[in-house]
Parts: sequence; structure tokens; C-alpha cells
Amino acid sequence: MNLNFLFINTVSLIQEKLKSLNIKLPPAQKVVGFYLPVLIVDNLIYTSGTLPFDEDGKLYFTQQIDFNNIEEGQLAAVCAVKNALAQLEDHLGSLDRIERIIRLAGYINSQTGFSQQSLIMNAASELLINIWGEKGQHVRTAIGVNELPLDSSIEIELIAKLKS
Repeated sequence: MNLNFLFINTVSLIQEKLKSLNIKLPPAQKVVGFYLPVLIVDNLIYTSGTLPFDEDGKLYFTQQIDFNNIEEGQLAAVCAVKNALAQLEDHLGSLDRIERIIRLAGYINSQTGFSQQSLIMNAASELLINIWGEKGQHVRTAIGVNELPLDSSIEIELIAKLKS
């Protein structure tokens, strides 16, 4: 009797994709307030606002974004998305449970007169598309603000659809 059908492939496709892109997710950050880091409603999963903490738990780039530091802002956006993905993975057990990315919202701590928030968010959008391909395409908001918690340069939120 052949029992091979009982063995389930446990290789995470998204983890393999992250590895091929040389992307390592940080540990999921601990919540420091009275809110949930992740919430599932029906087949949608929402993240709370996520800041760009590095692997050592230090906040990456705490300056306001302006025309002189767009690249640092883009790196902060990518870092914040990695943190949001780490929260999702921690909650779900595997990012393979995500069918597609629905929405990405970015709040960019910008100096007065800076109007290129979309350039900052492009880096975060590109990361999601590189991971999920066409299913990583999403609607997006890029809003300039004059302050964020802990003097962060960016805060992002994600909404994704779960596989049935």
C-alpha cells in the first residue's frame, strides 16, 4: 500500500520566494499598546500601523523625509513592509495563507513642501509585487504627515485576502 499521499509538502512557497530575493523578515514586534497587531475579519487580514524597526529592534531612519533623503525613506518603507509581513507570518503561521495583497497605506513623516510621498511608497509596493507577482498588486494610499510615533519616518498598514 502506497502511503506517500499522506505526506504533505511543508515547504513554504513564499519563504522560498523571500529566500530567492535575499529577503529576511525580522522577528514580529511586540505590541506596546492596547490594540491588536493583526485582525482577521471574514477572509481579510488587517495589520495595525507598522513602523520600520530593524532586526535589532531599533527604529530605522527617524528623520522627516524631504527631497534630500528619498532613498532612505524608500529603505524605511521596505523595512516597515517587512515588519508588517513578519506580523502576518507570526499570526498566520505561514505567508502562504495569503491569496493576494489588497491595500497598502503609507503615512510618510514629511517636511513641509515635500510632495513625493508616492516615490517613497513605490519601494514598498515593488517589494510586495516581487513576492506575490500579479497578486501583489494592490490599491495604495501615500499620505504626508508632520509627525509619527517615536519620530518614525514612515508607518504602513496592509490589508490582504486569505486563501479559502
